[in-house]
Amino acid sequence: MNQIAIFSVPRSGSTWLGQIFNSHPEVLYRFQPNMAYSFPLTLSESSTEAEIQAFFEALRLTEDPFTTARISISGKPNPQFAKTSPTTLVFKETHYLYIIDNLIRNSGTRVIGLVRSPFATMNSWIKAPKEFHPEWDLEAEWLDAPKKNLGNPRNFFGYNKWKEGALLFLELQGKYPDRFMSVQYERLLAEKLPAVESLFRFCGLSMTEQTRAFIARSESKDDAQDTYSVFRTKTNDLAWKNGLPTFITEAIMADPEFQTLNKHFCWA
Repeated sequence: MNQIAIFSVPRSGSTWLGQIFNSHPEVLYRFQPNMAYSFPLTLSESSTEAEIQAFFEALRLTEDPFTTARISISGKPNPQFAKTSPTTLVFKETHYLYIIDNLIRNSGTRVIGLVRSPFATMNSWIKAPKEFHPEWDLEAEWLDAPKKNLGNPRNFFGYNKWKEGALLFLELQGKYPDRFMSVQYERLLAEKLPAVESLFRFCGLSMTEQTRAFIARSESKDDAQDTYSVFRTKTNDLAWKNGLPTFITEAIMADPEFQTLNKHFCWA
């Protein structure tokens, strides 16, 4: 069975991308197993080949409702899709990015790195009440997210952790061009079908009518009340321009490492 992993920092659109893959009839989709208390195995930066294969086998067999994405983080039912004989096992994570290199080296896994503009990522985080508490001091939190990350290196909230992830994706794209593919969230919004078809080809999958129908349905209504919903009618990712404080925008723009990333991803 093909093994695929989707990684991103939080608030990057990976829940939507994960459900796009879940909509494929030949895909077994698994949601954030490293973060699921109910799933018994985790991967680390030193997992052996045998441990990685045991992890994937447990993923294949699990019936856990969280890991199998039958329910969302908000507790609401997720979309369900008709399945045929599975050929591909896909899981997604929004933390633990430091395990990717070892995962590629010690298994046949292909990895997709989803990256979103830091402006939109930060804006989405601070506007999500379940992720950014209203009483927190934004000026003290936006850079390193001490109250959210709690000093744990697995967690990837805040601008500096966003930057760590984006720089890592750029490195991995050059290091493993046949095994790692980065994709911009903005491209998924603007060129949904071509972008997904490209990702599917990378994963050895073909576009299906069920996936086309889900992509169309996912943009047919806006479930703005649910922070984790995959249903959004937006066609661009520029809401941050009216919501992100100027001091954050200016600090990011002045960061030389952001300018290096911007030459590749072209956000600003």
